Amino acid sequence: MSAIDYVELSRLFEGKVSDEKYMRYLKLRYVFDDLKSLKEDDTKAVVLGFLHKWGRMARVVGRKKAPALTRALRDLAPYFDAIKEIDLESLDLQAPVLMRDRRITVADIIRRIFNGLYPITKATATSKAIHIINPNLFVMWDARIRESAGCLGNAEGYLNFMMRQHVIAREALDCYKRDHRCSVGEAKKRIEDKCEGMPFTKLLDQYNYVKIRGG
Repeated sequence: MSAIDYVELSRLFEGKVSDEKYMRYLKLRYVFDDLKSLKEDDTKAVVLGFLHKWGRMARVVGRKKAPALTRALRDLAPYFDAIKEIDLESLDLQAPVLMRDRRITVADIIRRIFNGLYPITKATATSKAIHIINPNLFVMWDARIRESAGCLGNAEGYLNFMMRQHVIAREALDCYKRDHRCSVGEAKKRIEDKCEGMPFTKLLDQYNYVKIRGG
């Protein structure tokens, strides 16, 4: 995946209608921000709702997997909480995080999250699920996107992919920062506002999708 600048990224959404279905699920923070209290009914309505109705993952993650998915997300809640303040543009996989009275790296936490969900949701749906839980950090992928990036469909491949997305994000934001003389945070906010409130990570997913399919 080649580097991009902010003009190329924001052009994807100019004059287009926002993804209303995606945005509806994105706003259901009462579920995604409190996974430790996740109920199976919320898994079916919100988590699987997003994966089925927006992500088209019903064949991979059927409703029968709701109990297992609920348990997995509850178990992983402390890991999601430990990195909830980290965004893609500041991602450092080797940064230490205090987790249950011991220090582990951000990479270890992401690896634990991915491996905890993979047996239930597989590679593509796992990326979609963790993205909607933490849209400031995680970028979605599918088979064609990860193959184009030269990444395997496992936890190590996703970590590789995330570092590639981090580099692309910083290049785009640094370009905007330089041209408009603002902070990286303000650059990100302005780009997202210009693109109808879409998270920056979702814009990268759209960019990856369009570029790989020759759009």
